[in-house]
Amino acid sequence: MRILTVAAAAHVKKRKTITQKDLVAGSLDHGWLGLIPSADFVSGSQLAALCGLSVGTLINNGTGWMSFAFKGKNILVPQKPIRHSFSWNQLNALGLITGKVIKIGDVEYKVRAFDETTDEWRWLMYSVSSGAASLGSKFANWNDATLVLSGDLPGQSTHTQQESGTTYLARGSRGVAASEMLAKSTASTFRGWRPVVEMIG
Repeated sequence: MRILTVAAAAHVKKRKTITQKDLVAGSLDHGWLGLIPSADFVSGSQLAALCGLSVGTLINNGTGWMSFAFKGKNILVPQKPIRHSFSWNQLNALGLITGKVIKIGDVEYKVRAFDETTDEWRWLMYSVSSGAASLGSKFANWNDATLVLSGDLPGQSTHTQQESGTTYLARGSRGVAASEMLAKSTASTFRGWRPVVEMIG
């Protein structure tokens, strides 16, 4: 297994599609393009500004971006959460649960929460975590501390799109395989912004 850290990935801002030859491992249905430095893509503060997100507290501003292929699309996810202390409702009011379109460089992306109807969390996060068996290929074996998924760390709980009444499904608060229903209206240090940034062209 090869874990690629891309040293110069300015092409990420220009590429509007992905092909099999772009992959380090896997397939276009479930593949790995590498860990992209924020300097070659976008920082946490830059993404928040592009999305109009001012609530909460910035963390891990320079974390790298895990670049996946999933169902033929390029999906980027920060290795660590990049913000905390806001509610699901506040994200939803900005369109950041189901998706808000922004531009990074010349490329349009949809910024949204994980979609559990496609098992996105399990397919992507399990494939880079040492804490669970992957549903497909294994691209990395980072522990919970590296991915900020447990240990009472700020932002360790990740919002998803799935909701029921006044609650929503959160993932990763006590390890990569953990899930729980939380109140949409409540903000806390442990509720983090780990957005899915989906290339749309």
